[in-house]
Amino acid sequence: MTQDRYQEIKAGSFRERFQFVLKDSAFYGTAAALSKMLNLLTLPVLTRVLSTSDFGAYDAMLGLGAIFVAFIVMGLDSAIARLFFEHEGTDDRKELVSQALAIELAFCAVVIPICWFSANWMLSSFYGIEGYATYLRILIISLPFVVLTRFASNLLKWTFARNQYMVVAFGSSGLVILLTLLFVLGFDQGIEGVYRAHVLGFGISAAVGIFLCRKHLIVPKST
Repeated sequence: MTQDRYQEIKAGSFRERFQFVLKDSAFYGTAAALSKMLNLLTLPVLTRVLSTSDFGAYDAMLGLGAIFVAFIVMGLDSAIARLFFEHEGTDDRKELVSQALAIELAFCAVVIPICWFSANWMLSSFYGIEGYATYLRILIISLPFVVLTRFASNLLKWTFARNQYMVVAFGSSGLVILLTLLFVLGFDQGIEGVYRAHVLGFGISAAVGIFLCRKHLIVPKST
C-alpha cells in the first residue's frame, strides 16, 4: 500500500474504513489459518513412519521450540503492531522495525547458545527423555530462521503487501512440508529429517522474506 492510499483510507468515512478492516481481516485471517492447516498434512505421514517414542519426542521438542521463539521475540511483534502507524514518517517506521529486528537477533545470539548446550538437560528434566539432544540441536539451528520468517510475514502484513505476504506465509509452510516428505519418505531420515526440513525450509523462507522487506529496513541509528 502506498502512503497516498493509506492517507486516503485514514481520511475516509467510518463506513469505508470499516469495510477496509473487514476485508483485510478476512484476507489475512484466512491466509494465516490455511497456512497453519497445511502443517496438518504431514501428521498422517509422521504418525505412520515414526515410532511412538520418536513421535512423542518430536512433539515435545516442537513445544520447546515454541517456548524458545517466545523468549526471543518477547512480544516485540505486538509492540511494533501497536506503534507502527503512530509514526507518520517512512524513516521513523524504518527505524522502529529495524530496531526491533536488531533486538530479536540479539536475543537469538543469547538464547540459542544456552539452548544448544543445555539441550540434553532440558529434555531429561522437563520430559524425562534421553538420546534426542542431537535432534533438538538441529531444531535450535532453525530458530533464527523461524524468527526472521515470522518477522518478515508480520511486516508485510502491516505494510499491506498482500502478494508478498502470501509468498512468505504459504511458502514457509509449503517448503517445510515438501522437504519433510522428501527427507522422511525419500531419504528415510526419520526424526532427523523432520528437523533438517525445518532448518532448510525456514532458512529459504527467511531469506526470501527479508529480501521482500528490504526497503523497510535500515541500519538502526540509535538504541
